[in-house]
Formats: sequence, C-alpha cells, structure tokens
Amino acid sequence: MSKENKTRWSDTKRNLSKLSPEDLMKLVSELYALSPQNKDFLDAKFIRGDDILERYRNQIKEYIAPTEPWKYDIQVSKAKKILSLYKKATGDDVGLPDLMISYAEYGADFTAQYGISYGDNEPYLCSLTVVFKDAVRMVRKLGLEKNHPLFMKLISVSKKMVDAHIVEEEELGEIFNNL
Repeated sequence: MSKENKTRWSDTKRNLSKLSPEDLMKLVSELYALSPQNKDFLDAKFIRGDDILERYRNQIKEYIAPTEPWKYDIQVSKAKKILSLYKKATGDDVGLPDLMISYAEYGADFTAQYGISYGDNEPYLCSLTVVFKDAVRMVRKLGLEKNHPLFMKLISVSKKMVDAHIVEEEELGEIFNNL
C-alpha cells in the first residue's frame, strides 16, 4: 500500500466534523451495535458504575481463571487488554486498581484450586505478581485510609497470593513497604 492510499485520523476527523448531531448519534449507535467490545467501551466511557466494572471483572476472570480450564486456555494477554481498555475508556483512578486487584485475586484462587506452580506456568504467575504490584502502587498514590474497602480488598488478596505461593511473605513485605 502506498503512502497516498493510507487513511489518517485527520481525514476521518474532518469528515466527522461535517456530520449533523443526528448523523453522529447514528454512527455511534452503529458502532455500539457492531461489537461487544465497542459496547463495553462506550458503556464504560459514558455510564460507568459498579455494573460496568463488574462486566470488565467478569471478562478478566474468563481469561485469567477459566471455569473449565480443560476446555479453555488461560489468556494473560487478553486479560491485560481488558485492563487497558477499561483504563482508556474511563480514566477511573479507583476502578482500575480495583479491577487489577480482582485480576490477582482470580489468579490466586485459580492457582490454589488447580495447584499451579512455577516452571511452565511462570509467565502466568509473574503476570499476577506484576499486576498486583501495580495495583499496590496505584492504591498508594490514591492515599486511601486503611479502612477503605479497596485497601481492605488489597490486604485480603495479598494473603491469597501468599497462600497460593505466588509471592513469599518477605516479598509481600517489600511490596507493601511504603503503603
């Protein structure tokens, strides 16, 4: 494809600016109906709320802790993409770390249930640790009180991470050092 045939956002933007409000609404409606991902994105962008967060949480669970692991593979990249999509759609400073903590929780529960250990599963277990550490950093930045529900959830999931042998007690101490 030559450079001349490539479309650019500026071209699309110029054409969008020519649409009437009704035509723009129709276009968004068509995009909404086009795919579940578009629907989730637009709902998260404009509605928000616990039901939207729960929808994203369920998608993460499907990829990080499938209910029938003998039928469905763990898909870390897709679970992380859900986190990214939520962040882009909402910019929600509390919802994103909540979702990340859920990611770690589902993984810890799944690991404990199915006896997953390091070796072939190292990328999976490392992803749980990395996402959990990032959630801790985000919660720290929020400056929440220790009795805040998100902080309490973080503590609860940290215990699950240790019990599932994803992180060691000492490493957990380092993770929480400045919290």
